[in-house]
Amino acid sequence: MINFGKDKTISILTKSMDASALKQRVTSNNIANINTPGYKREYVDFESRLSEAINKDRDLKGKLYRTDEKHFPLNVNIDKIQPMVKTDKSTSLREDGNNVDLDMELADLAENTIRYNTLTETAIKKYSGIKNAIRGGR
Repeated sequence: MINFGKDKTISILTKSMDASALKQRVTSNNIANINTPGYKREYVDFESRLSEAINKDRDLKGKLYRTDEKHFPLNVNIDKIQPMVKTDKSTSLREDGNNVDLDMELADLAENTIRYNTLTETAIKKYSGIKNAIRGGR
């Protein structure tokens, strides 16, 4: 029996979709505060944390062999990787100290929407493959 909770692909898809949903809320909050004096934009740090966790232990001596560098190491604990909301404390060109750039936020929303849709399609295909295997290819 397949334990879906231990499937790294599903875990990564789930974490990535959660991070994408959080990014949508954070970016929307930035846009809502575009005229708030002194407001500093926030952003979600997830991809770099995921990449760091994957690349942390490249030495797989004594462990199963990866046939491709793009494969995930088998010892990465995906459950410990959490998206983190951070504040961009960079200075602003505006006199009121607000550093939200509407064009940048709208571009982030568009990129994030594409990312979320791609993750959703990938999850659908993963579950369809599992469903197909259970049905015996029918």
